[in-house]
Amino acid sequence: MFSPQDFLNFSNDLLKCTSLKKNNGCCRSIISRSYYAAFLTAREKFDKLDTMILYHPKHDMHDQVTKALQITKYDLQDEFLSDDLVELRTYRIDADYHFPGACATYERRYRSPKSPELPTTALECYQLAENIITRVNKLH
Repeated sequence: MFSPQDFLNFSNDLLKCTSLKKNNGCCRSIISRSYYAAFLTAREKFDKLDTMILYHPKHDMHDQVTKALQITKYDLQDEFLSDDLVELRTYRIDADYHFPGACATYERRYRSPKSPELPTTALECYQLAENIITRVNKLH
């Protein structure tokens, strides 16, 4: 059965690839899968904590999860958790959609400060996802 941890495990496997420095797709995939591991972990946590907190099927679930992390009772437990997930999402959007010469003007607001094609960025995103997941699992 699938779990969000599978995405993180896959990212970890990709980090071990010998061709990581030569394959931009690996770096971008690590960033994307790491984000989804963190996002889905948070979404599942809120489904267990409060079934009414994520209830707008026509609204962006990513924004709903981010806003749920900002609710006072959760914010008091970890005031930077929402910001960290937003940061990781920015890297994911950049990794999934932005390529040299293919960035539309309206997408520039999502540009991350580091290249999604660098192994160091991929590793940082993987570590941030691990950190977010650990912190989300502590919410109650």
